[in-house]
Amino acid sequence: QPPVNAIQSLEVITGATPAEYGDKTSMVITAITHSGVGQKQPTGSLSTRYSSFGTTSNEGSIGFGSDRVGNFLAVNFERSGRFLDTPEFAVFHDRGKAASIFDRFDFNPNSKDSFHLNLLLARNNFEIPNTYEQQALGQDQRQLVRSMNIAPGYVHIFSASTVLTINPYFRMDQIWYSPSANPFADKTTTLSQQRRLINAGIKADIAYTKGRHSAKAGVQFSHTFLRESFNFGITDPDFNDPA
Repeated sequence: QPPVNAIQSLEVITGATPAEYGDKTSMVITAITHSGVGQKQPTGSLSTRYSSFGTTSNEGSIGFGSDRVGNFLAVNFERSGRFLDTPEFAVFHDRGKAASIFDRFDFNPNSKDSFHLNLLLARNNFEIPNTYEQQALGQDQRQLVRSMNIAPGYVHIFSASTVLTINPYFRMDQIWYSPSANPFADKTTTLSQQRRLINAGIKADIAYTKGRHSAKAGVQFSHTFLRESFNFGITDPDFNDPA
């Protein structure tokens, strides 16, 4: 997901969604990210927080530009000794880190055309919480997630009533779930997963507004690439024993 400090405004649509979001079932969120256009004097923010379980959170952002060109950058980092909800009241094996970099670049060559490019790189690496028994055995299962999002866009204004919008996109998530170095330390099974999900496509629409009437038409193409690999082994002889 995009970092919160990169979002300028949100529009939430619930219930019966418009036809252009026909592949969504319950809710649609339209997020507008910050832009550096018009910020001739660089403007930004920096915050650091610390709380229990050794949790630290750092957020930074800066925007700058001119009337035609702008750039906005947001960087986030978080570390916690309690990254996930634990199965026990005590916290065992639950450290995690998350980081993301978001950048938006805008270019408006004239009053009728505008280009923008959204880039997002994110990574989180965390331990899987243990129970008392798993901790005693030395179970050390972890997960690593890497994400990338590339979303350029183009808007052309034909007139005060007609606007064309084109938005291609490319999104990729890679996940590695790693078992313990000693598989017999995993209780009751040892697991490993490697998954990669890619969503790519393009959406184009033209909107027309005149007086109290409005119309919108467009096309959309999308394709999903999925690759998965799962492995597991039973490490407890009493688990699922037919006898």
